[in-house]
Amino acid sequence: MKKPWLKWFPAGSVILELRGERRQEVLTLLHRAGVKVRSIQFSTHTLRLHLDVREIGLLYTFCRRTQVKFRVLERRGGIFILRRLWQRRVFAGGAILFVCLLYGLSQMVWRVDIQAPNEAIYESVQEAAQDSGLYVGAFQHHLPPLLQLQEEIREQSKDVVWVGVRMEGSVAKIQVIPKIEAPKALNQTPVNIVISKPAVILHVYATRGLTMVRDGQTVMPGQVAISGTLADGAAQVSASGDVLGEVWYTSIVQVPLKVSQGRLTGEYVTRYYLRSGQFLLRVWGFREPDYHHVLDVPSQTDWRLGQYVLPIQWETVRRYEVSPSLFLKSQQKAEAEALQLARSDVATQIGEEGHILGQTVLHRRVERGTLYETILTRTEENVGVPAPIPPVTSGENGSSPSTSSHT
Repeated sequence: MKKPWLKWFPAGSVILELRGERRQEVLTLLHRAGVKVRSIQFSTHTLRLHLDVREIGLLYTFCRRTQVKFRVLERRGGIFILRRLWQRRVFAGGAILFVCLLYGLSQMVWRVDIQAPNEAIYESVQEAAQDSGLYVGAFQHHLPPLLQLQEEIREQSKDVVWVGVRMEGSVAKIQVIPKIEAPKALNQTPVNIVISKPAVILHVYATRGLTMVRDGQTVMPGQVAISGTLADGAAQVSASGDVLGEVWYTSIVQVPLKVSQGRLTGEYVTRYYLRSGQFLLRVWGFREPDYHHVLDVPSQTDWRLGQYVLPIQWETVRRYEVSPSLFLKSQQKAEAEALQLARSDVATQIGEEGHILGQTVLHRRVERGTLYETILTRTEENVGVPAPIPPVTSGENGSSPSTSSHT
Protein backbone atom coordinates (compact mmCIF):
# COMPACT_ATOMS: atom_id res chain seq x y z
CA MET A 1 0.00 0.00 0.00
CA LYS A 2 1.29 3.43 -0.90
CA LYS A 3 2.07 5.57 2.13
CA PRO A 4 0.03 8.83 2.44
CA TRP A 5 3.09 11.05 2.68
CA LEU A 6 4.38 9.64 -0.60
CA LYS A 7 1.06 10.53 -2.20
CA TRP A 8 1.05 14.06 -0.83
CA PHE A 9 4.76 14.87 -1.32
CA PRO A 10 4.73 15.77 -5.07
CA ALA A 11 1.78 18.17 -4.86
CA GLY A 12 2.63 19.40 -1.37
CA SER A 13 0.81 19.69 1.91
CA VAL A 14 0.28 22.33 4.62
CA ILE A 15 -0.12 22.38 8.38
CA LEU A 16 -2.96 24.77 9.34
CA GLU A 17 -4.21 26.30 12.52
CA LEU A 18 -7.98 27.03 12.77
CA ARG A 19 -9.43 29.61 15.17
CA GLY A 20 -13.13 30.16 15.86
CA GLU A 21 -16.10 28.81 17.80
CA ARG A 22 -17.19 26.50 14.96
CA ARG A 23 -13.75 25.06 14.09
CA GLN A 24 -14.94 21.50 14.89
CA GLU A 25 -17.80 21.97 12.43
CA VAL A 26 -15.21 22.70 9.71
CA LEU A 27 -13.54 19.39 10.51
CA THR A 28 -16.88 17.63 10.18
CA LEU A 29 -17.59 19.26 6.82
CA LEU A 30 -14.18 18.18 5.53
CA HIS A 31 -14.85 14.64 6.64
CA ARG A 32 -18.24 14.58 4.89
CA ALA A 33 -16.62 15.94 1.71
CA GLY A 34 -14.18 13.04 1.69
CA VAL A 35 -11.12 15.14 2.41
CA LYS A 36 -8.34 13.23 4.13
CA VAL A 37 -6.99 15.07 7.16
CA ARG A 38 -3.96 14.03 9.20
CA SER A 39 -2.34 14.93 12.47
CA ILE A 40 -5.40 16.54 14.09
CA GLN A 41 -4.52 18.30 17.35
CA PHE A 42 -7.11 19.99 19.58
CA SER A 43 -6.36 22.75 22.05
CA THR A 44 -8.44 25.24 24.03
CA HIS A 45 -8.78 27.87 21.32
CA THR A 46 -7.23 26.28 18.21
CA LEU A 47 -7.38 23.25 15.99
CA ARG A 48 -4.29 22.08 14.13
CA LEU A 49 -4.45 19.74 11.14
CA HIS A 50 -2.35 18.51 8.18
CA LEU A 51 -4.06 18.88 4.80
CA ASP A 52 -3.28 18.29 1.12
CA VAL A 53 -2.56 21.61 -0.58
CA ARG A 54 -5.11 20.75 -3.30
CA GLU A 55 -7.94 20.85 -0.70
CA ILE A 56 -7.19 24.41 0.40
CA GLY A 57 -9.96 25.79 -1.80
CA LEU A 58 -12.58 23.54 -0.17
CA LEU A 59 -11.27 24.41 3.32
CA TYR A 60 -11.51 28.11 2.48
CA THR A 61 -15.17 27.66 1.51
CA PHE A 62 -16.02 25.86 4.73
CA CYS A 63 -14.17 28.37 6.90
CA ARG A 64 -15.93 31.29 5.24
CA ARG A 65 -19.31 29.61 5.77
CA THR A 66 -18.63 28.96 9.47
CA GLN A 67 -16.68 32.23 10.05
CA VAL A 68 -13.56 30.34 11.12
CA LYS A 69 -10.13 31.83 10.50
CA PHE A 70 -7.08 29.79 9.57
CA ARG A 71 -3.40 30.41 9.01
CA VAL A 72 -0.64 28.34 7.46
CA LEU A 73 2.00 27.17 9.94
CA GLU A 74 4.20 25.04 7.69
CA ARG A 75 4.48 24.13 4.03
CA ARG A 76 5.79 20.72 3.00
CA GLY A 77 6.30 18.77 -0.23
CA GLY A 78 7.95 18.96 -3.60
CA ILE A 79 6.17 22.03 -4.95
CA PHE A 80 7.32 24.16 -2.01
CA ILE A 81 10.88 22.78 -2.23
CA LEU A 82 11.02 23.73 -5.89
CA ARG A 83 9.69 27.16 -5.03
CA ARG A 84 12.41 27.69 -2.44
CA LEU A 85 15.04 26.47 -4.89
CA TRP A 86 13.78 28.87 -7.52
CA GLN A 87 14.05 31.74 -5.08
CA ARG A 88 17.66 30.64 -4.45
CA ARG A 89 18.31 29.49 -8.00
CA VAL A 90 21.91 30.75 -8.11
CA PHE A 91 22.83 28.73 -5.04
CA ALA A 92 20.88 25.70 -6.28
CA GLY A 93 22.50 25.90 -9.71
CA GLY A 94 25.95 26.13 -8.11
CA ALA A 95 25.23 23.08 -5.94
CA ILE A 96 24.00 21.06 -8.94
CA LEU A 97 27.01 22.17 -11.00
CA PHE A 98 29.36 21.21 -8.16
CA VAL A 99 27.83 17.73 -7.89
CA CYS A 100 28.05 17.23 -11.67
CA LEU A 101 31.64 18.51 -11.76
CA LEU A 102 32.62 16.32 -8.82
CA TYR A 103 31.10 13.29 -10.51
CA GLY A 104 32.81 14.10 -13.81
CA LEU A 105 36.20 14.56 -12.16
CA SER A 106 35.82 11.30 -10.25
CA GLN A 107 35.41 9.50 -13.59
CA MET A 108 38.75 10.77 -14.90
CA VAL A 109 42.21 9.19 -14.58
CA TRP A 110 44.28 11.50 -12.38
CA ARG A 111 47.45 9.42 -12.03
CA VAL A 112 49.11 6.55 -13.88
CA ASP A 113 51.58 4.54 -11.78
CA ILE A 114 53.91 2.27 -13.75
CA GLN A 115 56.05 -0.29 -11.93
CA ALA A 116 58.94 -0.98 -14.31
CA PRO A 117 62.49 -2.27 -13.61
CA ASN A 118 64.25 0.46 -15.60
CA GLU A 119 63.69 3.80 -17.30
CA ALA A 120 63.65 2.39 -20.86
CA ILE A 121 60.81 -0.04 -20.13
CA TYR A 122 58.99 2.66 -18.14
CA GLU A 123 59.01 5.05 -21.11
CA SER A 124 58.01 2.28 -23.52
CA VAL A 125 55.03 1.22 -21.37
CA GLN A 126 54.01 4.85 -20.79
CA GLU A 127 53.99 5.57 -24.53
CA ALA A 128 52.05 2.36 -25.25
CA ALA A 129 49.48 3.23 -22.55
CA GLN A 130 48.97 6.70 -24.06
CA ASP A 131 48.49 5.21 -27.53
CA SER A 132 45.88 2.83 -26.05
CA GLY A 133 43.96 5.72 -24.45
CA LEU A 134 45.24 5.44 -20.86
CA TYR A 135 46.70 8.79 -19.80
CA VAL A 136 46.13 11.47 -17.19
CA GLY A 137 42.85 13.24 -18.00
CA ALA A 138 41.21 10.33 -19.83
CA PHE A 139 37.65 9.40 -18.87
CA GLN A 140 37.38 5.91 -17.45
CA HIS A 141 34.22 5.03 -19.39
CA HIS A 142 36.13 5.76 -22.64
CA LEU A 143 38.82 3.19 -21.81
CA PRO A 144 38.65 -0.25 -23.42
CA PRO A 145 38.10 -3.30 -21.16
CA LEU A 146 41.08 -3.96 -18.91
CA LEU A 147 41.96 -7.29 -20.58
CA GLN A 148 41.98 -5.63 -23.99
CA LEU A 149 43.97 -2.68 -22.60
CA GLN A 150 46.58 -5.02 -21.11
CA GLU A 151 46.98 -6.86 -24.41
CA GLU A 152 47.37 -3.62 -26.42
CA ILE A 153 50.02 -2.27 -24.04
CA ARG A 154 51.92 -5.58 -24.08
CA GLU A 155 51.95 -5.72 -27.89
CA GLN A 156 53.24 -2.16 -28.24
CA SER A 157 55.81 -2.27 -25.42
CA LYS A 158 59.38 -3.43 -25.86
CA ASP A 159 60.97 -6.19 -23.82
CA VAL A 160 57.77 -6.95 -21.87
CA VAL A 161 56.14 -10.39 -21.57
CA TRP A 162 53.22 -9.54 -19.26
CA VAL A 163 51.27 -6.39 -18.40
CA GLY A 164 48.71 -6.01 -15.62
CA VAL A 165 46.36 -2.99 -15.37
CA ARG A 166 43.98 -2.23 -12.53
CA MET A 167 41.98 0.84 -11.55
CA GLU A 168 41.93 2.04 -7.95
CA GLY A 169 39.51 4.96 -7.93
CA SER A 170 41.02 7.61 -10.18
CA VAL A 171 44.50 6.00 -10.17
CA ALA A 172 45.58 3.52 -12.86
CA LYS A 173 48.30 1.09 -11.81
CA ILE A 174 50.34 -0.80 -14.40
CA GLN A 175 52.63 -3.69 -13.51
CA VAL A 176 54.98 -5.27 -16.05
CA ILE A 177 57.25 -8.31 -16.20
CA PRO A 178 60.26 -7.72 -18.48
CA LYS A 179 61.70 -10.24 -20.88
CA ILE A 180 64.76 -12.16 -19.78
CA GLU A 181 67.32 -12.07 -22.53
CA ALA A 182 68.82 -15.37 -23.56
CA PRO A 183 72.60 -15.63 -23.24
CA LYS A 184 74.36 -14.50 -26.37
CA ALA A 185 75.96 -17.20 -28.43
CA LEU A 186 79.73 -17.12 -28.60
CA ASN A 187 81.18 -15.67 -31.75
CA GLN A 188 82.53 -18.59 -33.76
CA THR A 189 83.98 -16.45 -36.58
CA PRO A 190 87.80 -16.62 -36.48
CA VAL A 191 89.16 -13.23 -35.44
CA ASN A 192 92.28 -11.65 -33.96
CA ILE A 193 92.43 -9.11 -31.16
CA VAL A 194 94.31 -6.11 -32.57
CA ILE A 195 95.46 -2.81 -31.11
CA SER A 196 93.03 0.11 -31.62
CA LYS A 197 95.31 3.02 -30.61
CA PRO A 198 99.02 3.64 -29.81
CA ALA A 199 99.78 2.41 -26.30
CA VAL A 200 102.28 0.76 -23.97
CA ILE A 201 101.13 -2.71 -22.96
CA LEU A 202 100.48 -3.11 -19.23
CA HIS A 203 99.01 -6.61 -19.23
CA VAL A 204 97.27 -9.05 -21.56
CA TYR A 205 94.46 -11.31 -20.32
CA ALA A 206 93.95 -13.82 -23.14
CA THR A 207 90.99 -16.17 -22.66
CA ARG A 208 91.23 -17.65 -26.15
CA GLY A 209 94.08 -17.54 -28.68
CA LEU A 210 97.84 -16.86 -28.52
CA THR A 211 99.35 -13.76 -26.91
CA MET A 212 101.57 -11.90 -29.42
CA VAL A 213 102.76 -8.93 -27.30
CA ARG A 214 104.47 -8.59 -23.92
CA ASP A 215 104.14 -6.25 -20.97
CA GLY A 216 105.93 -2.90 -21.47
CA GLN A 217 105.92 -3.21 -25.27
CA THR A 218 104.90 -0.16 -27.33
CA VAL A 219 102.26 -1.08 -29.91
CA MET A 220 100.59 0.64 -32.84
CA PRO A 221 97.03 0.44 -34.25
CA GLY A 222 96.41 -2.73 -36.26
CA GLN A 223 99.12 -4.77 -34.52
CA VAL A 224 97.94 -8.25 -33.45
CA ALA A 225 97.82 -8.61 -29.65
CA ILE A 226 95.99 -11.97 -29.39
CA SER A 227 96.11 -14.21 -32.44
CA GLY A 228 93.24 -16.46 -33.43
CA THR A 229 95.59 -18.66 -35.44
CA LEU A 230 96.95 -21.55 -33.38
CA ALA A 231 100.65 -22.40 -33.26
CA ASP A 232 100.55 -24.96 -36.02
CA GLY A 233 98.61 -22.58 -38.28
CA ALA A 234 96.17 -25.30 -39.18
CA ALA A 235 93.27 -24.15 -36.95
CA GLN A 236 91.74 -20.74 -36.45
CA VAL A 237 89.54 -19.68 -33.53
CA SER A 238 87.75 -16.57 -32.37
CA ALA A 239 90.33 -14.90 -30.14
CA SER A 240 89.08 -13.17 -27.01
CA GLY A 241 90.52 -11.34 -24.03
CA ASP A 242 91.48 -7.91 -22.69
CA VAL A 243 94.57 -5.96 -23.68
CA LEU A 244 95.28 -3.31 -21.06
CA GLY A 245 97.54 -0.51 -22.24
CA GLU A 246 98.74 2.88 -21.11
CA VAL A 247 97.57 5.61 -23.51
CA TRP A 248 98.77 9.21 -23.51
CA TYR A 249 96.56 12.21 -24.27
CA THR A 250 97.80 15.77 -24.75
CA SER A 251 95.36 18.58 -23.91
CA ILE A 252 95.87 22.29 -24.52
CA VAL A 253 93.82 24.24 -21.96
CA GLN A 254 93.31 27.96 -21.45
CA VAL A 255 91.72 29.42 -18.30
CA PRO A 256 91.00 33.18 -17.99
CA LEU A 257 92.27 34.79 -14.78
CA LYS A 258 89.88 37.74 -15.09
CA VAL A 259 86.26 36.65 -14.93
CA SER A 260 83.24 38.89 -15.45
CA GLN A 261 80.24 37.73 -13.46
CA GLY A 262 76.79 39.22 -13.02
CA ARG A 263 75.16 39.49 -9.61
CA LEU A 264 71.46 39.99 -8.94
CA THR A 265 70.70 43.21 -7.06
CA GLY A 266 67.34 41.92 -5.79
CA GLU A 267 65.31 44.35 -7.89
CA TYR A 268 62.89 42.88 -10.43
CA VAL A 269 59.63 43.47 -12.25
CA THR A 270 57.04 40.87 -13.21
CA ARG A 271 55.25 40.73 -16.53
CA TYR A 272 52.27 38.59 -17.47
CA TYR A 273 51.55 37.40 -21.00
CA LEU A 274 49.10 35.30 -22.97
CA ARG A 275 51.12 33.12 -25.32
CA SER A 276 49.83 31.50 -28.50
CA GLY A 277 52.71 29.88 -30.35
CA GLN A 278 55.30 32.62 -30.93
CA PHE A 279 52.78 35.42 -30.34
CA LEU A 280 52.91 37.16 -26.92
CA LEU A 281 50.25 39.53 -25.62
CA ARG A 282 51.25 41.42 -22.49
CA VAL A 283 48.33 41.53 -20.05
CA TRP A 284 49.93 43.16 -17.01
CA GLY A 285 53.28 44.59 -15.91
CA PHE A 286 53.85 47.59 -18.17
CA ARG A 287 56.45 49.36 -16.02
CA GLU A 288 59.77 49.76 -17.82
CA PRO A 289 62.57 49.79 -15.23
CA ASP A 290 65.87 51.58 -15.82
CA TYR A 291 68.05 48.46 -15.72
CA HIS A 292 71.30 48.50 -17.70
CA HIS A 293 71.74 44.74 -17.50
CA VAL A 294 68.83 42.32 -17.07
CA LEU A 295 68.11 38.61 -16.69
CA ASP A 296 64.71 37.29 -17.81
CA VAL A 297 63.36 34.16 -16.09
CA PRO A 298 60.16 32.91 -17.82
CA SER A 299 57.70 30.34 -16.53
CA GLN A 300 54.80 28.98 -18.57
CA THR A 301 51.70 26.96 -17.75
CA ASP A 302 50.84 23.64 -19.38
CA TRP A 303 47.10 23.84 -19.76
CA ARG A 304 45.58 20.70 -21.23
CA LEU A 305 42.18 19.33 -22.06
CA GLY A 306 42.77 15.62 -21.69
CA GLN A 307 45.76 14.83 -23.90
CA TYR A 308 45.28 17.96 -26.03
CA VAL A 309 47.53 20.93 -25.21
CA LEU A 310 45.55 24.17 -25.33
CA PRO A 311 46.85 26.68 -27.90
CA ILE A 312 46.74 29.54 -25.37
CA GLN A 313 49.00 29.47 -22.31
CA TRP A 314 49.77 31.89 -19.48
CA GLU A 315 53.38 33.01 -19.23
CA THR A 316 55.03 34.90 -16.37
CA VAL A 317 58.40 36.62 -16.91
CA ARG A 318 60.49 38.01 -14.09
CA ARG A 319 63.05 40.58 -15.24
CA TYR A 320 65.88 40.87 -12.71
CA GLU A 321 68.43 43.67 -12.52
CA VAL A 322 71.98 42.38 -12.95
CA SER A 323 75.08 44.19 -11.72
CA PRO A 324 78.22 43.05 -13.62
CA SER A 325 81.40 42.66 -11.61
CA LEU A 326 84.99 41.67 -12.49
CA PHE A 327 87.04 39.51 -10.14
CA LEU A 328 90.52 38.01 -10.40
CA LYS A 329 91.10 34.28 -10.11
CA SER A 330 94.29 33.14 -8.38
CA GLN A 331 96.83 31.31 -10.55
CA GLN A 332 96.78 28.33 -8.18
CA LYS A 333 93.04 27.98 -8.57
CA ALA A 334 93.29 28.39 -12.34
CA GLU A 335 95.93 25.62 -12.53
CA ALA A 336 93.67 23.24 -10.59
CA GLU A 337 90.78 24.13 -12.91
CA ALA A 338 92.96 23.46 -15.98
CA LEU A 339 93.83 19.98 -14.69
CA GLN A 340 90.15 19.25 -14.08
CA LEU A 341 89.19 20.45 -17.57
CA ALA A 342 91.80 18.16 -19.12
CA ARG A 343 90.63 15.25 -16.97
CA SER A 344 87.00 15.80 -17.98
CA ASP A 345 87.94 16.00 -21.66
CA VAL A 346 89.93 12.74 -21.52
CA ALA A 347 87.18 10.98 -19.52
CA THR A 348 84.77 11.47 -22.42
CA GLN A 349 87.20 9.69 -24.77
CA ILE A 350 88.19 6.64 -22.70
CA GLY A 351 84.66 5.54 -21.74
CA GLU A 352 83.52 3.94 -18.51
CA GLU A 353 85.96 1.03 -18.44
CA GLY A 354 89.13 3.13 -18.63
CA HIS A 355 90.56 5.20 -15.80
CA ILE A 356 93.15 7.95 -15.46
CA LEU A 357 96.59 7.06 -14.06
CA GLY A 358 98.02 10.55 -13.72
CA GLN A 359 98.58 14.01 -15.23
CA THR A 360 101.72 16.00 -16.00
CA VAL A 361 101.96 19.67 -17.00
CA LEU A 362 104.30 19.89 -20.02
CA HIS A 363 104.11 23.65 -20.55
CA ARG A 364 102.62 26.60 -18.66
CA ARG A 365 102.49 30.31 -19.37
CA VAL A 366 100.39 33.33 -18.39
CA GLU A 367 99.71 35.83 -21.13
CA ARG A 368 97.25 38.76 -21.21
CA GLY A 369 95.29 37.59 -18.20
CA THR A 370 94.91 33.99 -19.42
CA LEU A 371 96.64 30.82 -18.22
CA TYR A 372 97.78 28.48 -21.00
CA GLU A 373 98.77 24.89 -20.16
CA THR A 374 99.74 21.81 -22.13
CA ILE A 375 98.80 18.78 -20.04
CA LEU A 376 99.76 15.12 -20.58
CA THR A 377 97.18 12.68 -19.20
CA ARG A 378 98.05 8.99 -18.82
CA THR A 379 95.18 6.49 -18.89
CA GLU A 380 94.71 2.74 -18.63
CA GLU A 381 92.35 1.34 -21.27
CA ASN A 382 91.41 -1.85 -23.02
CA VAL A 383 93.01 -1.17 -26.41
CA GLY A 384 92.15 -4.55 -27.96
CA VAL A 385 89.36 -4.87 -30.54
CA PRO A 386 88.36 -7.89 -32.67
CA ALA A 387 89.36 -7.91 -36.34
CA PRO A 388 89.03 -10.57 -39.09
CA ILE A 389 92.04 -12.81 -39.61
CA PRO A 390 93.74 -11.75 -42.88
CA PRO A 391 94.61 -14.42 -45.43
CA VAL A 392 98.11 -15.85 -44.97
CA THR A 393 100.60 -14.96 -47.72
CA SER A 394 104.10 -16.29 -48.23
CA GLY A 395 106.92 -14.32 -46.63
CA GLU A 396 104.61 -12.52 -44.15
CA ASN A 397 106.29 -11.70 -40.88
CA GLY A 398 104.97 -10.32 -37.63
CA SER A 399 105.03 -6.57 -37.08
CA SER A 400 107.99 -5.23 -35.11
CA PRO A 401 107.16 -2.83 -32.24
CA SER A 402 107.95 0.89 -32.61
CA THR A 403 107.83 3.83 -30.22
CA SER A 404 105.16 6.53 -30.65
CA SER A 405 102.60 8.53 -28.71
CA HIS A 406 98.89 9.09 -29.08
CA THR A 407 97.78 12.67 -29.25
